[in-house]
Order: sequence, then structure tokens, then C-alpha cells
Amino acid sequence: MPDDEEWRILAEEAAQEQDPKKLMEIIDSLTVALYKQQNKNRGGATPMPLRKANSGPKVIQSSALKNSVQH
Repeated sequence: MPDDEEWRILAEEAAQEQDPKKLMEIIDSLTVALYKQQNKNRGGATPMPLRKANSGPKVIQSSALKNSVQH
């Protein structure tokens, strides 16, 4: 799956998520995916910002991403 597809799927899931905890996990994963895409486009390493509430983004794989990887 192309990297740009990952953040688009996560953005769609974030827009529909009702559970605040799950939404934060999706947003963390979206942040990671966007930084990966940005680094790919720039050809360099951009430092990833960390959320103050925890030690950093927790990477999750959305159910839509899992399904697209399996197919």
C-alpha cells in the first residue's frame, strides 16, 4: 500500500470515531503516517513531535489498513 493511502485511511477513521481514547490512538498513528510521508517527500529526517501527555505517539494499525494489507 502506498504511504499516502495510510494517512488518508486514518484521517477518514478519525473523522468517524466516537470513542475519545480510540480517536487519540488514531490521531497518534495519523501523526506518524504524515511525518513518514513528509520525510519521504523531503528526502530527509524531520523530527517527530511528541505529545506532552505521554512518551510519544502510539502506532496502531487501523482495521481498514489491516484489511487493505491482507487483500
